Amino acid sequence: MPVYFTVRKLVDPATGQVVGAFVPNSDEDKNYLRERQYREGERIRAVLTKPRNERFNRLVHGMGHLIVENIEGYESLRAHDAIKKLQSEGRIHCSIETLSVEGMDIQRYVPKSISFDSMDEHSFQDFWNQCCKYFIEKHWPTLDEDALTEMIEFQSFTNH
Repeated sequence: MPVYFTVRKLVDPATGQVVGAFVPNSDEDKNYLRERQYREGERIRAVLTKPRNERFNRLVHGMGHLIVENIEGYESLRAHDAIKKLQSEGRIHCSIETLSVEGMDIQRYVPKSISFDSMDEHSFQDFWNQCCKYFIEKHWPTLDEDALTEMIEFQSFTNH
């Protein structure tokens, strides 16, 4: 389970100096750390990453809703499944599975997870750009990425 921290300036009680410190973001984060029984002065190893920009995460889910509501062949899907279908069709951040059927090899594109913990910001930006490019080329060639983004943002604003 990832733990989220905020970097804050605090006074180190041992030295009296102002230092940068990682402070747990929420009670849930604090409880998780407490359950691990970390002690003052104990050395801890951690891999630190910045969380992704939540705006782009919302845009991707908004794109799923836009697709379901406007694109033939997607209308029966949930927004998440529409993104996975677009991802697979566009071969965007997919792994390739090879299936052998009666002596023939068939390749299938399997969408990789785009969850916060499985894709960093750089990869997610690339994912978003490729989704926009594929969606525009395949389904709505009169749009550009800016117009598509505006449509998604407007739709999510009016639906909430």
